[in-house]
Amino acid sequence: MELVPWLKQWHNEPSSDFGGQRLGEFYSAFVESEARNLNLTLDALRAWRPERATRGRRAAAPRATQDKPTVTPEAVLAKVDELAGDTGVDTATLVDAVGAPKTAVTKVADALVEQGLLVLTSKRPKRYARVQGNIGGSNDLGA
Repeated sequence: MELVPWLKQWHNEPSSDFGGQRLGEFYSAFVESEARNLNLTLDALRAWRPERATRGRRAAAPRATQDKPTVTPEAVLAKVDELAGDTGVDTATLVDAVGAPKTAVTKVADALVEQGLLVLTSKRPKRYARVQGNIGGSNDLGA
């Protein structure tokens, strides 16, 4: 449609390829015919603009927020007491028992090591055990 005025200005001489019809007039009639077939007016075609292109990736769908279980020092100490054998309890077992993300359980367990309530019996894999004097005694969590 945008080219019809240009065709009429520069290529509107009669053409034997189009049965002696002028090229500008031929395309003008073609555009009008297509507009009628689409039930559009020429003004509606002129006013139409394509959707604006976006750059980059599409925005990700919002993730469903889940309530993350909280990990308390008391829960970790109780599970260590319950599950620790001679060599302590490994992180994976402790995570399954507490039912919280590994990072949260490890953070709480490491804090308990710093407080002196747990001892790290192995670094790879991390294994935790209660300090000998505290088993079954007071938690001494500063509460």
